[in-house]
This record gives sequence, C-alpha cells and structure tokens, in this order.
Amino acid sequence: MASRRHLAWLLPCLFVLSPALAQAPDTGRLFLGNWEGPANVFDEQNVMTTTNARLSIFPAPGDARHFVVELTLFRDRVSRFTRCTLVNDNELRVRDEVLVDLRRVRVDGFLRTRDGTRLEEGYIRFFVDEGRGDFRPYYAVKLAAQRVAVNTPTPPPVAATPEP
Repeated sequence: MASRRHLAWLLPCLFVLSPALAQAPDTGRLFLGNWEGPANVFDEQNVMTTTNARLSIFPAPGDARHFVVELTLFRDRVSRFTRCTLVNDNELRVRDEVLVDLRRVRVDGFLRTRDGTRLEEGYIRFFVDEGRGDFRPYYAVKLAAQRVAVNTPTPPPVAATPEP
C-alpha cells in the first residue's frame, strides 16, 4: 500500500522534473571556444622562454566524453590533444600520447576556469620516451588566457543605385 502511494507521488514529480533535466547545461561549455594569453615554456633544463599561447577547445567528434585541445606556441607550433576530459565543471584534464619525430610523447596537464571568460591556470607537461618505455620530462607550459571574442563577419553595406 505504501509503495503505491510513493509511486503515485513520484510519477507527477518525474513529469515536472523531466523538462528541467533535459535542459541541463553542458558542463564543458565553460571551456569551449578560442583562448589567447601569455605563456611560459620551460625546457628540460628548466630554462624559461616567454611566448603567447592560443588554445582552441571543441568537443571530440563522435565522443561526447572527450574534448580536443589545440595549443599553438611560438606562432606556428601546433599541438593537438584528443583525450581531454572534464574533471569537474571548472577543470579540464589534458591528456594524450602522440608521436613526434618517431618518438612517443606523453602529455599530462590541466586547464582551470571559474566563470568561462578566463583560464586562470593552465599547466601542461610533455614527457618523451627514452626508448625503453621510460618517460622523462621534456618541457612544460604554464599559461593563463582570456577568451577570444568571436568575430562575426558584417555584411557589406548596400550601395545606393543612382536614379536615372
């Protein structure tokens, strides 16, 4: 008897909550888009080089759990990481293993934001395979970035035609 009463109460609640659940915000929305800002690159001897970093973050095609992060350093060095996942609403874990000049490079790091307008903290480390399956630190990137405004093309002005 009590289970019928609970079921009778639960069914209307499900109908009321289902539209709200269907409109739940995408948790990755804080990270999606283009970012740009200063970065410090540390090589294996811990020598720092300053540069500007650009990031493009978008959902991985065909996989709703992963994101793709494209990192551009020194104007033309692009790295693409395809196994990035959300740790929570404010942290994106950057992970991948890529092949660079016939050497395996393992990538591990994170990007953090509070409100989706600025990456307050980003730290991405690269490790290179020594040939025996052991990975040693190769270089690291520490960055902060602002969201880049999307430039929407404006339509050209319509020229007035002279009347005859």
